[in-house]
Amino acid sequence: MFELVLKTFLELITKVADALFLDVYLGAGVLYWIKAVTIVVGLCGALFYAYYWGKKAIREKIHQVLVDPEAFWSKGTSRNAHKKYADRLKNTIPIIAVANYKGGVGKSMIAANLAAYFDKSGYRVLLIDFDYQGSLTDIVPYADPNQLTFSAHEILRGEKPPAEITKPHSLGRSFQTSAIHPAEANLSRIDSSLVYQWLTGARKDDIRFNTQAYLASDEIQNTYDIIIIDTPPRICAATANALCAATHVLMPTILDTVSSRAVFRSVEMFLDFRDKLGLGFKMLGVLPSKVAQRSGYNDRESKALSYLQDELHWNYKSRVNHFYGNVEPVVVLDHLPIMHKVALLHIEGDDLAIFEPNPSPNNAVIHEMFSHLGDHILRSVGMPVETEPEILSDAGFRTTQTVVELRQNTERSTG
Repeated sequence: MFELVLKTFLELITKVADALFLDVYLGAGVLYWIKAVTIVVGLCGALFYAYYWGKKAIREKIHQVLVDPEAFWSKGTSRNAHKKYADRLKNTIPIIAVANYKGGVGKSMIAANLAAYFDKSGYRVLLIDFDYQGSLTDIVPYADPNQLTFSAHEILRGEKPPAEITKPHSLGRSFQTSAIHPAEANLSRIDSSLVYQWLTGARKDDIRFNTQAYLASDEIQNTYDIIIIDTPPRICAATANALCAATHVLMPTILDTVSSRAVFRSVEMFLDFRDKLGLGFKMLGVLPSKVAQRSGYNDRESKALSYLQDELHWNYKSRVNHFYGNVEPVVVLDHLPIMHKVALLHIEGDDLAIFEPNPSPNNAVIHEMFSHLGDHILRSVGMPVETEPEILSDAGFRTTQTVVELRQNTERSTG
């Protein structure tokens, strides 16, 4: 109804303006004022028309974000933005995004333990927690949790030059040379605000490449050897940033019917995102997580595993990574399962079992699993498998409280 009235109003203005040029019997002064009023009214109508349709376009974009977010985030980018992306990708250290649109599959736990294994192997690791739930932030220990600053949102925003972003927080206890950009619940609000700014034109740059721009800085590239990004279980600005920054993607999954189906949706969305934006990240594979027993897969897991392997093989055996021009099938890392009990061992943020010099039988299993997975990933990203380095002399002094312990003590003192 509103559009019909607006259309009629604009047509009326047009007819009045046309009439002014007819041979009318009016004085010159009257004709002048009629023309002036007509022009003003016409301009007001045009401005209102532009405002209305501009708002309508924004509403349609917001609707797309809510109803079809995959299409929104997969829209193409400019040639200039893609050129910058390609240059950065070719000159970066390995960046691994641990991602799956299905929640509860152990992404944060796997990211933390991989970081611990890489650190123990002599590599300098940077962790980025892009999950607003902050699970990775709560799992790892800190050198000084009293000085902890949540800084993941600064990377996502991309408003500051890399040198002005808050420095990543050093990890403590047995971690030697690794750090993290922690996250908090506020990250979700900042993510939504960033999307709105991009939709309305308040941000002209392509916000999907904010994280890659930060990680490409000389300070990050020269300070760390490998980067791990923990992602949220949904498509949003944080997930898009992680995929646009990543050189590789690792997808943990539980071996059950629901999670197996979610794998195909996630894989297809990731690869579609890669193709439409011209990205180059490689799929490290689908990683069985929270497996019930060490001795092998049970019947339920075996059926889900067989289903996954068959479907991934037939659907992605010839999938081409167009950035490199190579055929890169998506595989299941069935020889590298992560057992269920690992998800429960480090919830208090204590020192990770991988660092234990004389591990108990249970911790020895954990070390074995993540050493096999870690070595496989190191080889896949082109990094040598190092022997264990000598422990730094000050490692024993890193016994300060973790963030989780600090929160608990604060609650007790204020309770």
